[in-house]
Amino acid sequence: MGGTTLDGEQGRDRNLESGGGRRGGASRAGRVPAWLPLGVLLAGIAALVLRLDREARARGVARIDVTRYRLHSPDRWTLPVWNSRLERVLLAVDTIDAEDRGAIDELAQRIGALSFVAEVGEPQVRWPDGLDLPLRLRQPIACVRVGGAYLPVADDGMVLAGYSHAPHRAFGGYLPVILPESQGEGDGALPVPGDLLDRPSEQRALAVARSMWAFLDKADRERIGRILIDARSPRAWDGLPGGVVIDLEGARRIHFGRSPLADAPGELPLERKWAHVHEALIRWEAGEDFAAVDVRWDQADWLSAPGEGR
Repeated sequence: MGGTTLDGEQGRDRNLESGGGRRGGASRAGRVPAWLPLGVLLAGIAALVLRLDREARARGVARIDVTRYRLHSPDRWTLPVWNSRLERVLLAVDTIDAEDRGAIDELAQRIGALSFVAEVGEPQVRWPDGLDLPLRLRQPIACVRVGGAYLPVADDGMVLAGYSHAPHRAFGGYLPVILPESQGEGDGALPVPGDLLDRPSEQRALAVARSMWAFLDKADRERIGRILIDARSPRAWDGLPGGVVIDLEGARRIHFGRSPLADAPGELPLERKWAHVHEALIRWEAGEDFAAVDVRWDQADWLSAPGEGR
């Protein structure tokens, strides 16, 4: 399984290697057969390894010090707080017996419970005191506003660790902001890392964010800047179904219509909607300002008067 690998280690430089070949043909009379010294040598190495193994266990060094770890991560995006959360788990465990499969599995479960870990692979003990633990980390597609701060959110709606005072930057732009259905004012607590954003408006907003990554390239994500996807209203400004809006900086708004989850007949395809957004960004960059753009139609409707379409 691809992804991140966690190594726990202690004294990993002790390696024993053997080599050598075996020649064909019969030995000459009066000489020791060619295979005999090699066989004795290999048997000696095997005995030495076995003896070292016994001695290591007798000295109690066949334990894995998980506090001495390296995180090999080819994943594209991580936060320093993720390392801190992982280290907290490892420090609580400290060491485990290399032969205690139950303890190793428990460690894997504890790491798998971290919000940013999507999957934990099969742990592999590396004799005598190392451990490889493959991890697949979640990657964010949005961030959720919680009071005056922001938390990254993965594709499956999992809220990830990593509070920030501004929307997070990732993959060539800002992560789009979504609003939780609960605002923490009598209708439930604000989301925290490990929560799942599974309420209807949250899922609608995540679907729009997901489509943004599919249809806007890096240059457009840089152009669009910091945005907020609000999918709480079931109806648009004109009373028609589909009230998803995307608010840009400078009090500009894009009327997006229905969420991709709606799959409603007659709804403009997502590719066309985001093509309208691209055109709006290019024209905006060229100096043509707007208050709102309605991308629900074959021809985008530009609303230039302040407050129009609000």
